[in-house]
Amino acid sequence: MCSLCRYLTACLALALALPQVLAQADLSPVPVEDTILATPPSDVLEVVISMRGSSGFPAKGVQVALYEGSSGRIAASGRTDAMGTITLKAPFTGKYRLETCDPRYFSNGAAIEDCGSKGEPTLMCVEGFDFFTYDDGAEREGADHILLADLELDSLAVGEVVDLDNILYDYDKATLRPESRKELDQLVRSLNQLPGLDIELRSHTDSRGSDTYNQDLSQRRAQSVVDYLIAH
Repeated sequence: MCSLCRYLTACLALALALPQVLAQADLSPVPVEDTILATPPSDVLEVVISMRGSSGFPAKGVQVALYEGSSGRIAASGRTDAMGTITLKAPFTGKYRLETCDPRYFSNGAAIEDCGSKGEPTLMCVEGFDFFTYDDGAEREGADHILLADLELDSLAVGEVVDLDNILYDYDKATLRPESRKELDQLVRSLNQLPGLDIELRSHTDSRGSDTYNQDLSQRRAQSVVDYLIAH
């Protein structure tokens, strides 16, 4: 069985143990510029991530995988230690998607990419972490570039109500705006990882319009999300 299949099988086996309610962290792309020019292909990126639950305690024992963006193969994987920390290494010149899997937490993710070009300052594009710092790795053995990041995982509990950010609609419409897709795609990944999960979707409007009209609009907006999840 391939490593990806083993990873997903283990993840799904854990997920079937508990019913869950989902949450999602806000994702905002942030570029970081290094002082190195023309990054050598052999350079190694070390990603050190500290994870905590929404209660503030370390998220220990969480399965984490770093996927290659082009092939979808796992470049590195492991579990967080007792302090909620994990270290992953991969070639620097690549595009990666980090994913977590644990039935105690909503699946979270982040994106890391060497988005510079030859002859220009190395540019690392980072998206999805709560906080991060970058170092060129000059004083660290075994790594040429180091990304230190914090990631909070929303705890899952039966009956808990959580917000999905950035689910946006145009005024007086129930059609999802394009920028909503990233958030919903993360929800799709969580549902695929946790096939025994039951969720309830709620939507709302502003106070303009009658109660009857706003109730109908809220229902149509919630249905738009349901339709998107079913289609994907």
